[in-house]
Amino acid sequence: MEIINYFQEYKKVINKRLNELVSQYNVSETLKNAMKYSLSAGGKRIRPLITLSIIHDANKAFVNNQCYIDLACAVEFIHTYSLIHDDLPAMDNSDYRRGNLTNHRVYGDGMAILAGDGLLTEAFNIISHLDLEDSVKINCIKALSKLAGANGMVGGQALDIMNNEISTIDELEAINYHKTHDLFLASFLFGAYSIHLDLTSINKLYDCVKYFGLSFQINDDLNDILASSVETGKDENKDEKNNKITYPKVLGIEDSRNLSLEYANKALEIASEIFGEGLLTKLIKTTLIM
Repeated sequence: MEIINYFQEYKKVINKRLNELVSQYNVSETLKNAMKYSLSAGGKRIRPLITLSIIHDANKAFVNNQCYIDLACAVEFIHTYSLIHDDLPAMDNSDYRRGNLTNHRVYGDGMAILAGDGLLTEAFNIISHLDLEDSVKINCIKALSKLAGANGMVGGQALDIMNNEISTIDELEAINYHKTHDLFLASFLFGAYSIHLDLTSINKLYDCVKYFGLSFQINDDLNDILASSVETGKDENKDEKNNKITYPKVLGIEDSRNLSLEYANKALEIASEIFGEGLLTKLIKTTLIM
């Protein structure tokens, strides 16, 4: 099977499983539908694909194990919860996400908050019930709770709310390191722990993810300016409307592009050194460069 077809197949499996996981909850249909609404709204599924790509590169037969699919889905639960809350009027006040009305525009602020809360907590429930070694589950829970919490993604989102108070690229990267990078790191670590990657390689992986996350955020900032709402599936010029400091605003468009490419190539070089040329390196290329 060609590498690109693996991405397509894994996305189908991920999407199917996301729906199955929420369908089994014994909760009100409104809450269940609100959770499903944002999970099923599309998206590139980059985070779960990172986890599955690492596992695939170690042994592609591993990915047939339902446990690894569920582990990948857990990080997508967290990502989707963060988007629901990020779009709320008290934060970015967005009307569209992934080409659809945002969750609170359909279900109201209260139900959107609860849908996000449900996805957040159920992610840990999923991991705790996996038929994997206790050491793997504990490492994944520890990583996710740190990287998605106050010292990670939530901390970055808090800094982002105060974004218009910053003026330097170092301050901007401090925000993006947590807001964007940390959940990517969880995705990489889920894969690394699953295949029992050695400590030396995991330490190298931290640098890989640092460059991956920064390049991804620069591209996102550029898309906010250069791409239409039809292409991004989000509100057009959202960052400009919210008066946020972005890479293009600080560096300009061309220098931002060059910096993104520099970071992408560094991430790719480290990933190739650790895992060789495989599914993960192809995912990095298609996400950041191609």
